[in-house]
Amino acid sequence: MDIAGLPDQLPENIQENTVALQALHRLLVNVSIKEGDLECSNCKRVYSIKNGIPNMTLNESELEQKKKLRKDIQ
Repeated sequence: MDIAGLPDQLPENIQENTVALQALHRLLVNVSIKEGDLECSNCKRVYSIKNGIPNMTLNESELEQKKKLRKDIQ
């Protein structure tokens, strides 16, 4: 999707850049994803989106991993 005025990176002077602010507003308020994927920029995990709702539940192997980490910390 191409939104006119939306910069590739957040400019340092975003408060003064009305074109970028308007484009960000359009993106945040008017755009919704109905189907697709959402990738976490931190952990790179991909969450599927269906009917506008991301499925962010852990699968069994991830749940077991979390339980093991908790035991190791205690």
